[in-house]
Amino acid sequence: VAAATQGGGGGRSGGSEMEMSLREAVEAFAAAHDLQFLPKPGRAVEGLQVYAFGTVSVTVDSGRQVLRAQVGERWAPVGLDQLLEQHKQRLRAKSKTF
Repeated sequence: VAAATQGGGGGRSGGSEMEMSLREAVEAFAAAHDLQFLPKPGRAVEGLQVYAFGTVSVTVDSGRQVLRAQVGERWAPVGLDQLLEQHKQRLRAKSKTF
């Protein structure tokens, strides 16, 4: 998909931006929503670095182009919008505990 066509078409951000990695896309999405996207030192799942996307733990599998979020005891594939919604749900749940 990334190497579909050269010189034409959708052109999201233009030129060199076309080869943005999945991790970079998640990072940009987080920044656009004023959320932190940071690695959790020493945490890995199936050999993949665990990141904090706001209040949600995620892994980014660039080879398979899959983003997974920790849902209870398991890791489930999610899209960016789902990830943002999970973050918001966790914030709401935390605010109710005080």
